[in-house]
Amino acid sequence: MNAIRADVEFGRRVRKIRGNRTQKEFAKAVGTSQGNVSKMERGMVPEVDILLGISRYAGATVEYLVTGEAGGGVVGHHEKNLPDAFSLIEKVKGAGSAGRGLAPDDTVDIRLAFRDDWLSRFGGPDRLVALMIEGDSMEPTLSDGDVVVINKNSNRIRPGGGIYSLVWNGKRMIKRLQLNPRTGKVLIKSDNPRYDALEAVQKDLRVEGQLIWYGRELK
Repeated sequence: MNAIRADVEFGRRVRKIRGNRTQKEFAKAVGTSQGNVSKMERGMVPEVDILLGISRYAGATVEYLVTGEAGGGVVGHHEKNLPDAFSLIEKVKGAGSAGRGLAPDDTVDIRLAFRDDWLSRFGGPDRLVALMIEGDSMEPTLSDGDVVVINKNSNRIRPGGGIYSLVWNGKRMIKRLQLNPRTGKVLIKSDNPRYDALEAVQKDLRVEGQLIWYGRELK
């Protein structure tokens, strides 16, 4: 790791983000080595590829990691500043409702950087889209304000079910779906027990894709 500089406060932020995980576990989660984690916690600010890995893990901006300021949201990049081995996926303005549904808005808001080797597992950046969660019906799995990535290739409900983005009656929702192949009906479930399950005929809804990643701001 070719460090940028030493910064004690940066080291403290990394230790806070690591939480109860061991350095080895945290290193694997953010895509670096245990030795690099140890150096960062002593205040050595790493190169941008490692910062990007931590930002995705923590749901915090690179600016926050380095300076302690502007802590909201996830990292966005312009093409000209993109490090090698990274590509951009689009984050749309419209939220995914963890509630009773919101009108879809697929206008591109920002673009988020992810490693190419990870993106290739799902068909590349063009097959993925990010959006923000609004509502609490998927608590404790997903929280209001989380950013999620949807795999558009996985738009058929798996036999065991899963968490999907769907459009039903003109409203976008983020819900856990289970298909009954005999009746053709879909059970639309929330992880929050305060919300009742719903049922729909499969042909009446459009599954946009399965959730494969989420990021969250540490509070």
